[in-house]
Amino acid sequence: MRAYKFLRPGRRGLISAFEWPAPGASSWLEAAPGPLVACRNGLHACRVEDLAYWIAGELWEVELDGELIEAPDAIVARRARLVRPIEAWSAGAPKLFARGAAARARAHVDACALPAGHLARQYAEQAEQLQDTDYTAAVSFAAALAFANAGPPEQATPAFRAERAIHGQLLAAAAGL
Repeated sequence: MRAYKFLRPGRRGLISAFEWPAPGASSWLEAAPGPLVACRNGLHACRVEDLAYWIAGELWEVELDGELIEAPDAIVARRARLVRPIEAWSAGAPKLFARGAAARARAHVDACALPAGHLARQYAEQAEQLQDTDYTAAVSFAAALAFANAGPPEQATPAFRAERAIHGQLLAAAAGL
């Protein structure tokens, strides 16, 4: 199965800092023995809808193999290897994505006619302020929080998750996936 993985520069895991081997036929990684459990055991990757949760400096296409489980914001595999870097991500796609996410948040709070100082509007403004920085993950988070806080509290989590899934699509388009 093909999926995606964000890594820190140098092919390093976001949380583990583990250096992934360069792509190649012998570059398969194996999860530790035992059951696959999200955030505990297994090799984690992203579906398109998960991308906004894991934004980092390098984006890679990965191949997953063996047992797979789905987690809320990732897919967890028994085996994985890097296939290729997504070059467009390193060549301007983060700014394109960030501008799109910030614009969606601004349009949403404007359509909701929220007053100045409303929390959702503040998040949309924060996304706009950060859109031309290297804080792409923060832009996406703030923009999704604008959606989460624009409606009734009981809709906050579904609105946030729906917007993050849309951000995954925006990110995929910006990166040419």
